[in-house]
Formats: sequence, structure tokens, C-alpha cells
Amino acid sequence: MRTINFPTNISEKSKWQLLYNYKKNRTSVVGKIVNFSVYFGFTIDVDGIKAEMSQSDLSYAKDIEPEKYVGQYFVFAIKDINLNDKILKLSRKLSVVNAKAGTIVTIQQYYFPYLHPVTI
Repeated sequence: MRTINFPTNISEKSKWQLLYNYKKNRTSVVGKIVNFSVYFGFTIDVDGIKAEMSQSDLSYAKDIEPEKYVGQYFVFAIKDINLNDKILKLSRKLSVVNAKAGTIVTIQQYYFPYLHPVTI
């Protein structure tokens, strides 16, 4: 399995420790929204780690269709992490707040800077 946020061949315990360090350093992570529930919000896969996000943490826009976001990758900020209970809460809104002006880049630019964008 290809990982985006962690080195390959890393244990789950080490992944959780890295996520904790990401939270301390205000580093964003990339995850894929895999499910949406009206009652529980979004379920996000961060390289094999299950994370949660409420619908209100998705966007500042009020009129959104959450089902349209399922299956897509986004950059998220870590809102809360509990290493003992293995609970990871993310926020897409917070990642925008944490970004400084002029530092917002696409996932491709962030993780694959050697690829050049193509304009069609």
C-alpha cells in the first residue's frame, strides 16, 4: 500500500506517534473521505488510520452536499488526537486557518514538487 503521510514499512504505533508530532507542529495530513453519516459525520482514511470529522469541519459554506466529498482526497489539520484510545479528529476548515497567506498549494505540489503542472 502506498502511503502519503508516513514512511513505508512503519508500525501502527509509530504512525500514531507521528500523528501526535504532526499535531504539535501544526502539520497537515492528507486523507481520503471514505464515508459520510448524517449522525456521525465523515470517516477519513489517513494511510490506514481511521479518523473522524464532523460535517461542520468540512467547509465554511453552509449549503454543501457532503456525499459529493466521499472518495476524494483533501488536506486536513489535526483537531484532536488521543493516543490511548486511538481517536483522531480532523478538520478541513482548520487547515485553511492554519495556512499562512500564499502558502496554500495543491496536494500534487505539496507532495510531488518535481512534477510540473500541465495546462490544457
